[in-house]
Amino acid sequence: MVTALVMAFFYLPILILIANSFNPARFSSRWQGFSLVWYARLFESPEIWQSLKNTLIIAVSVTAVSVVLGTAAAFALHRFAASRLQRLHFTLIYTPLVVPEILMGISLLMAFVAAGVPLGLFTIFLAHVTFCVSYVAMTV
Repeated sequence: MVTALVMAFFYLPILILIANSFNPARFSSRWQGFSLVWYARLFESPEIWQSLKNTLIIAVSVTAVSVVLGTAAAFALHRFAASRLQRLHFTLIYTPLVVPEILMGISLLMAFVAAGVPLGLFTIFLAHVTFCVSYVAMTV
């Protein structure tokens, strides 16, 4: 019973938002019927298309680089299992897994700004690779 209430608490607002996305009214206080007008407007926006393009570029490139680096890290963890460097290696791999993502993101942003790195797709790429390599290394 408690589980059902918690699930309803989390998912009911999302379901209401989805239902209201089909309402042609400017405000969701009154239902005016079923329409796809907001979705048509969404796909007419050049900013949305640019954002989608950037998202796909980041997703594909981060996945490719993270798989290569994470697999190499996993092999290194296995090879140096009896080494004194193992503890350091595990610490470097586990840190992004235990630090909250928002804290890691803000820290990376501050580091990029302090280093004078111009913010853009490249810094987003680096931040995401930092997150994803650890997950790949632990999975492989």
